[in-house]
Amino acid sequence: MSLLTRLLGARRRTAALEEQAQRYLDAGDVAAARDLAEQALSLAPREVAIHHLCGRVAMREGRLDAAIAHFQTAVAASAGSVKIRCDLAAALRLAGRAHEALEAYRVALRAEPILPEALLGEAESLADTGDFAGATRALEGILGAAATGTVAERATALADGLQRPAAA
Repeated sequence: MSLLTRLLGARRRTAALEEQAQRYLDAGDVAAARDLAEQALSLAPREVAIHHLCGRVAMREGRLDAAIAHFQTAVAASAGSVKIRCDLAAALRLAGRAHEALEAYRVALRAEPILPEALLGEAESLADTGDFAGATRALEGILGAAATGTVAERATALADGLQRPAAA
């Protein structure tokens, strides 16, 4: 068997593991997703998409340090994918590292200035740091980006929370 044939076989196996892991993650079977993602990572330890997937799995499990490490690896190897950077920022924020999360969201926003997920993360991170005026300005940016779905719901909840202290 030639080296090329072995490499192609390994790449196909890795892709199949990654795809199946994503399906399990989408279905809520995080343990199965983790097992398959780890298998894929063992076959392709430098693959950006697999580190991103492993980070999302770790985040769902609450293993924030592992999630952050996977996202950082993926960001470094991907020339800073905006989606991966937003996932890194979200993990940093959940880990209580609001200032680092804020910087990661701002880097993402420099690449894609009206990305609702990054605008919301920036607003939430600003609120976490106590900069409520900055959070309010960031929320105004979300409204300008025509956010929908979960982003709009989270933005509304944050806006409501920012208004309560002023009304008290």
